[in-house]
Amino acid sequence: MTIKQQLFIRKYLEIKNATKAALKVYDVKNTNSAAVIGCRLLRNVNVQKEISSVLEADDSILTRTVKLIDNVMKYGSGREQIKVITIVFKLYGLL
Repeated sequence: MTIKQQLFIRKYLEIKNATKAALKVYDVKNTNSAAVIGCRLLRNVNVQKEISSVLEADDSILTRTVKLIDNVMKYGSGREQIKVITIVFKLYGLL
């Protein structure tokens, strides 16, 4: 996999738009050209595998985090529960 493909994957996962990701990573100014590049990359088997791998890793981290929060909320002290709530609120920009 090329460096640009890896950069495309990162950008695509960040902004969820293949055309915009291609515009940022590849040296193109035309959105039609970027759309073609993005489409081709999303059909590339290696790119698909890497995207799936990253998403699975993110899902695993999220699952473990939710379990940890659940355990603290069930069995933790009031102080620990408040810390968890504060962290979650900060992550979502609510504090």
